[in-house]
Amino acid sequence: MFEGYASQMGLDLQKFRTDRESAATLDKINSDLAGGLAIGVNHTPTFFLNGRELENPMNYDEFRNAILQALNDAK
Repeated sequence: MFEGYASQMGLDLQKFRTDRESAATLDKINSDLAGGLAIGVNHTPTFFLNGRELENPMNYDEFRNAILQALNDAK
């Protein structure tokens, strides 16, 4: 799937594959995973607003409304 995205974006697929399989990339993924798990993130996507986890908004309007509500609460 990701190679399809890379191809659609016109990326060099050989470099994409090499970078994807590199130790540095694996280290970054594992670090991000460990950091997320340490703060209780166990699914993607996960969104936080003002330090609180949002129930995953299903669309733009839900996301927008959550932000607007947070702005109103801050007044």
